[in-house]
Order: sequence, then structure tokens, then C-alpha cells
Amino acid sequence: MTTRASESSATPAPRSSRNRSGARWWAAWLLWPALAIAAIVTAIDVANAIRNSPTASPFLKANADQIGALAIAVESGGNTTAYNGSCCYGILQLNTANIIASGYTASQYRYASLQDQINAWANVESQAMRDPVIQQLANMTTFDGHPVDASMLIACVQLGQGNCRTMINSGRCNGFADSNGTTICSMAAQMNAAIAGTGSGSGTGTGVGSEGTGGGAYVPGAGVSPDDAFVQGSGLSQGSVSDNIKLILAAFVLIWTAWVALGTWGLFTDGKLALPDLTQTIARSLVIVMLVVWLVN
Repeated sequence: MTTRASESSATPAPRSSRNRSGARWWAAWLLWPALAIAAIVTAIDVANAIRNSPTASPFLKANADQIGALAIAVESGGNTTAYNGSCCYGILQLNTANIIASGYTASQYRYASLQDQINAWANVESQAMRDPVIQQLANMTTFDGHPVDASMLIACVQLGQGNCRTMINSGRCNGFADSNGTTICSMAAQMNAAIAGTGSGSGTGTGVGSEGTGGGAYVPGAGVSPDDAFVQGSGLSQGSVSDNIKLILAAFVLIWTAWVALGTWGLFTDGKLALPDLTQTIARSLVIVMLVVWLVN
């Protein structure tokens, strides 16, 4: 039987296919956080997920394109891991209370698949659509000069039935506005503009329900908010640019870590590195990976 001592005295043999497979496994294992983080989808992806959702009501399925526009143009810009800084996560910014009620922690939901996120969101929305305020709004042809269409009904539950009732009782669209200055009417208009191809395609993250609805100090009537000005100039929100930079840096660090780990693994399989040294290198790599994931989050 060949011993490790005799192997080290001979000319190293080429790495076996088994070793290469092991190395590829290590690379995939080290890179999985970057793959989980980079989850960008399109309005079509969201619409298809709504149509395929077992929890989506017939109304939501019939208006899946509006929901796709809502996700991209209003809520998350297509990033399934989006977080608005206060309450809400995911492609359609479900708030923490509804996330927990759906059986997830905030972290689990944030990194769940698009279909799983949509199923949880659709379940919440399908129930919300049964609120009498929705029928009250649906019975109107227009509200404050705006057509009452599917987009407005979806916006009504997206910003919260209680908030929608406050708006209706006031008789004005700005009877309710979130901290970003978004009203139910303006949200519906953004959705319709995105479907018509005239929207900016950049999400701001308002959130679902009456729990807090996102950050920002923009006051309606005080002019264009800084983020809106940035969107108009670049076509991207400041938050999405920052997230993209973080993702690029994280991917670079993780690829470099995987490269070092692969090199170390190769030395070990060739008999040029002791097991304690391999263990130490793997431990350091894990620390780097965990730090990168923590910083990105």
C-alpha cells in the first residue's frame, strides 16, 4: 500500500478527476453566498410567478402584469433580496409582520426564491382583496380625478387597507401618503406608466400593509427628492447603485477566496501541505466568507 511518505518522495502525479471534482465542489461552496445575493428578476418573471402561484386569487392572476410593474417600477427594482431599511423585504417588499405570519424569518424570506416570495405575498394580498374597502373603491369610476382600475385596487392593498380607507374617507389621493410621498394614486400611475413603457423602472420600496413604509425624508410638495433626481439623471436609484457596488465587491472577494482555497486544496492533494495547514486555511476562508455576507446584508 502506498504511503504518504513514499508519495512525497516521488514526482507528483497529475491531479485525478476526483480531486478536480472536489476542488470544483469547494469553489461552488465558497461562492454560494454571492449567487444567493445576486438575485435580479424582470417584470415578466414576477408576472409569471403570480400566474403560477397557488395562493394568488383569480384577480391577481388576471392582473399579473400590473404586479410585475409594481415590483420593478415601485418596490424593489427587481432585486429579490431588497430591504427598505425599516420594515420590508423582498421583490414586493412584504413587511415583517406578514413575513412572520407566512412562516419565515425576515432573513429566510429575503433569500427565498422568487416563487416562494410571490406565494407568500399573493397569500397576503388575496386575503386583503376581500376587505370591503376594496369593493368600495372598485364601485367608483374615478377617484380624485384618477381612474379606478386594477392598478389602483392593487395599490390600495399594497399600501394597506387601513391607509386606503383613510384616503377614501378624505376624498383626496393625498389623504394618505407614505414617508416617500407615495400615494395610492401615484403608485397606480407608476404601475401603468411602467406597463406603457414610460416609467423609470426603479423601485423605491414602500412596503405592504400599514406597518412602516420605508425611509427617506422627502416631503410632498417640497420638490423632487434626491433619489428621484438621481433616478432622472442616471436611470437608477441611489439604493440600487449602492447595492450593485456591494455585490461586485462581494463577488470579487469571494472569487479571490475560492482561488486561494483551491490552490491550498491542490497543494494538500499533491502531498505538499499538512492537514493542520489545510484546516487553518479553510477556517480563514470561512471567516472571510461570513464577513462578506454580513457586510453585504
